[in-house]
Amino acid sequence: MMNWTVGLEGGRFYAFHGYYEEEQQYGYWYEIDLSVHFEIASIQALEDSVNYEVLYQICKEQMDIPRRLLEEVVADIITESKRRFPQMNGGVISLRKMGVQLGGPLKNTLVQCKF
Repeated sequence: MMNWTVGLEGGRFYAFHGYYEEEQQYGYWYEIDLSVHFEIASIQALEDSVNYEVLYQICKEQMDIPRRLLEEVVADIITESKRRFPQMNGGVISLRKMGVQLGGPLKNTLVQCKF
């Protein structure tokens, strides 16, 4: 068996997530890194792997649904990815909210989950 990682780096989405009403109204840019792991002896066709185009569509679909907590977005991306690719046996996802104003210099906030 071989251990594989397939993923996305720096996927950018404009979305309306946030605990506060202003965040939901005006939106922010977000960046996603998603790596998924799976084991297989041989890859002969796309169906044997994890299709990163489908991973991107999962991220886009979930980012388009406004939520109060970024943890909800991350959990739903993981759940849908596992549903679509049952061969996945782990991974890591990072979701960054860009340009958040918290009173001082800050590049982004981060929610990350290893699964």
